[in-house]
Amino acid sequence: MALASSMAHAGEGKSFGTVSGNIDFASEYVFRGLPSSGNSAAVSGGLDWNYNSVYAGTWMSNVGNDTSGNEVDLYAGITAGDFDFGAIAYLYPASPTMREDKILELYAGYNKGMLSGYVYYGVNSAGRADDDYIYLDANLTAPVSDTIDLSLHMGYTIFHGKTYDFGNPDYMDDMFDAGVKISHASGLWVGVTSIFESNTVRGYKRPRVNIGYSMTFDDIYDIVLNL
Repeated sequence: MALASSMAHAGEGKSFGTVSGNIDFASEYVFRGLPSSGNSAAVSGGLDWNYNSVYAGTWMSNVGNDTSGNEVDLYAGITAGDFDFGAIAYLYPASPTMREDKILELYAGYNKGMLSGYVYYGVNSAGRADDDYIYLDANLTAPVSDTIDLSLHMGYTIFHGKTYDFGNPDYMDDMFDAGVKISHASGLWVGVTSIFESNTVRGYKRPRVNIGYSMTFDDIYDIVLNL
């Protein structure tokens, strides 16, 4: 869905990529199986810039737990055929311990048709050098009908240090997470996620049902410069 046209017509200058956007309303913000909005509804949105094989963007959401306030993610990467390489910084500006809560991930992924697989490496997470981790991510998205898609997700987190929490001290041990999501062309979606790990507490292991509405805005701005 285009919200705005380019400020310059094709041929008037050199294109330096396009900007797109997204907004999502969800009954809860769930990150890799872990509830992250304090059991409250979440509103998130982002902007993405793409130029040939290079991209960068930002994404924001309200969060809860010890990183109360907002989460701001900054990311950039490059694609090469079906491969994807990049980095993500997770920031919590409203947290009183923002410097300790920040997280940097490096990632490599492969996308082919309905399948995708990624490896994420967390570098000096939460400001503690012994808390690096690896997250393995696998996804399958397939059309069920002309208007409905089914997405399956599996993930596994491997912690190198003794603790790692993304702002929650109960999120500590190696664990497996899985989810199922059904999306409609209108933007409505419903998903179920769960964590499988013996030491996870506070009910995080129980399946969590999440519903929401997503909007995407493709090519809302075309960056054209007259050189």
